[in-house]
Amino acid sequence: MEIVLLYFYSRHEDSGLYSEKLFQRNLMVSMLCISLDILSVLGIAYRTELSEFTTYMLCKSYLSFLVLSGYEACFYACSDIARLRNNEVFTFTMRVFTIMGIVAIMVSPILFYNQDGIVYSYGPAVTLTYVLEAILLIGSYLITVIYGKEMNKNRRRAVRLWMLIVFMAGAVQLFYNGLLIVGFAWAVGMIILYAELENPEVGRDRITATFDYQTMRDYIKQLYERRTVFGVLIVCVEDAWRVEVKEENSIILEMTDVMKDLGGTRVFRGVGRDFVVIFEISHLVEEENLDEQIDYAICKLKNRFAHHWGSDNRIDARYLWFPRSRYMEGADAFVTCYHYFRDSIEETEVRKIGKEEADLVKNRRETSREIRKALTDDRVEVYYQPIYSTVEKKFVSAEALVRDVKSTVNKLNISDEERPVGIQIYGRDVEAMVEAAKIVEQAGPDLIDLNFGCPVKKVAGKGAGAGMLQNIPKMLE
Repeated sequence: MEIVLLYFYSRHEDSGLYSEKLFQRNLMVSMLCISLDILSVLGIAYRTELSEFTTYMLCKSYLSFLVLSGYEACFYACSDIARLRNNEVFTFTMRVFTIMGIVAIMVSPILFYNQDGIVYSYGPAVTLTYVLEAILLIGSYLITVIYGKEMNKNRRRAVRLWMLIVFMAGAVQLFYNGLLIVGFAWAVGMIILYAELENPEVGRDRITATFDYQTMRDYIKQLYERRTVFGVLIVCVEDAWRVEVKEENSIILEMTDVMKDLGGTRVFRGVGRDFVVIFEISHLVEEENLDEQIDYAICKLKNRFAHHWGSDNRIDARYLWFPRSRYMEGADAFVTCYHYFRDSIEETEVRKIGKEEADLVKNRRETSREIRKALTDDRVEVYYQPIYSTVEKKFVSAEALVRDVKSTVNKLNISDEERPVGIQIYGRDVEAMVEAAKIVEQAGPDLIDLNFGCPVKKVAGKGAGAGMLQNIPKMLE
């Protein structure tokens, strides 16, 4: 089963995602573990024909790779948790624990059983292996519990199921030594991970076989976690094509080949028909040459889009150029900038997204986040604006409404000829305004509007209306 999985992986381009590399490592270690399991059984069965040392080393190697499998599984569980994965203390502790465990296994005594067709090993080395493996499995499961909110939900579910299957298989084999099912349990875990997360076909565009939008987001997130400096060129291809489906697919494939020839590190599909080309700083590309490389790519694309595609199709493209990743705080900020500026660029225009543009989107995101949080926490303080009578051409005092001043209340009378009628309100005394709103509601207006934008000096100067916008955090208290 695992050989088949490895074959499928070898047929596809590597996405570069950390989780994919960890899965490949787990797959290789699991295959070696199963192979050594089979060889150790054969070594015990034919111990008289083989040397004692050969049987000893085969069994000890199998036990060591079991512990190594637990170590790799633990790191796979951390693949979405950058602060844990990049924690040097955690990484060092895990390595020391695993190395010391393997050394202890290699120096511990081991015994062999071979009677009536039942073959297995036992003794202190085997017991120690079970203990170490149980600690690593439980640790991996606890990671999904403690850091579950930071994990991909499918990965969280798959890792938990994987750990449970291997743990139960180990418990069964501990009490029924003849049932050698731990290696099989690891293989089942690999299949679960493949089906849930690591199938290389899932993260690819169906037509071009390039990596899709979600994989692009994951890859950029990983670059930020690694603090890699990179630039991005997004080619926004116009959506309205009037061609046959067969020719359309042919054009998209041709465009894909053009994007891959630009010299970028990775090519992804973006929103709609967009292409996202990432240029990373490396030993081959220095940071000062990054702008020159992307500028050359834009010139090359402009020249190609000036010609026809397919039989005789003229297709326009617009360009979003992100010169430096450091202008944005992370993958979410990058994606927000992408969506914000994508629809604002004109045909064939090149829009360069620098620090000023990134800060603009950042401020909008922070304001939006604060407002949503305030609404969730019920921290929005409402001020009511005086009520205006369209008949008498005068404002109605909210305080006067609460005091039930007759001349003021009479101004709330609404006739059918006046409709539709709206009442906009603000104020400073919250309790009085709440009462006023209840009175206004009884008048039956078509709508009641809350004002945070009135610029009149006597209103804004008192901190109401537009005055509240001078300090948004204070407005949301």
